[in-house]
Amino acid sequence: MTGWQIPGVPGVPSMADVLRLMQIQAEVMKDLPETISELSKAVRGLAETAEATKETVAAANRVVKRMEALIDELEDPVRGLRSGIDGVSRVLDAPVLQRLPSIVESVESTLVPITRSAERTRSRLASVGQRRRRAVARLRKLAPGRGRDKDGAAETQRT
Repeated sequence: MTGWQIPGVPGVPSMADVLRLMQIQAEVMKDLPETISELSKAVRGLAETAEATKETVAAANRVVKRMEALIDELEDPVRGLRSGIDGVSRVLDAPVLQRLPSIVESVESTLVPITRSAERTRSRLASVGQRRRRAVARLRKLAPGRGRDKDGAAETQRT
């Protein structure tokens, strides 16, 4: 009675279909222990990953707490620097700083010749001092004992 079917009721599978389904079920059952083993490994890996993630989150929370403490500690002093930084900013924006190189150059061009002249004068005075000392030494050799007071100190005569 092939092809005979009651309307609304599914058809009865053939014996070949039943055997084929039983064969598929047997193959699936044969692979089931290996599949369960792989699933167990995956679950263990997931548990290890979850534990590592938990430790990482805990470490991150500790770092965040330390950073918050540091920020709390530094916040007021940094805010206190703001007015000073604003003042420095105003000074750095001042037009006088743009003129500063020319001012320094002008001062240098004025002072360098004066400094050189002072150095030459100091050198000449040193030379005159040496000549004076040599002259005084020669005079003492020529007239020993003259030019000294009763305590032995040199007298200076002004004429």
